[in-house]
Amino acid sequence: IDAAAEPPGKGTGNLYNGAEPALPTTLVDAVTAARRDTVIAEILGSDPAYDYTALALGEWHAYTREVTTWERDRYLTRI
Repeated sequence: IDAAAEPPGKGTGNLYNGAEPALPTTLVDAVTAARRDTVIAEILGSDPAYDYTALALGEWHAYTREVTTWERDRYLTRI
């Protein structure tokens, strides 16, 4: 706002595939992008921005350690 930057135009179609810039497809990709984005650090402050992304990474790590019902049904029945 202070820099009077104009937001990009409205996206159309599948914004996860083929859009520029493409939206992150995973939480870890979003955290990586957020940590590279200096505007987020300027808005939130560098410590709160880091803390927020650290919490998000904790969520990602917890998610990746879970075996879901869908995974059990899909893969354990094929053995």
